[in-house]
Amino acid sequence: VGLLSAIPKITGERQRLASIPGLVANARMLPEGCKFHPRCAKCSPVCRTRKPTVIRVNEDHIVYCLKCEQSHD
Repeated sequence: VGLLSAIPKITGERQRLASIPGLVANARMLPEGCKFHPRCAKCSPVCRTRKPTVIRVNEDHIVYCLKCEQSHD
């Protein structure tokens, strides 16, 4: 959701782009678990310890998210 809301609109009134709080992780020192959990508004305790697997939403859309894994069980 964070990335999608950061896409600029080419029509209508100019608005400030959405941003995701926090700092981009150092690629040499990624956090344990999901590498996005330090910046994720929907982070839960499991996100800090377990890496998500790929989930195919449809032919053109995949996600890596533990919250989505739970909803697809």
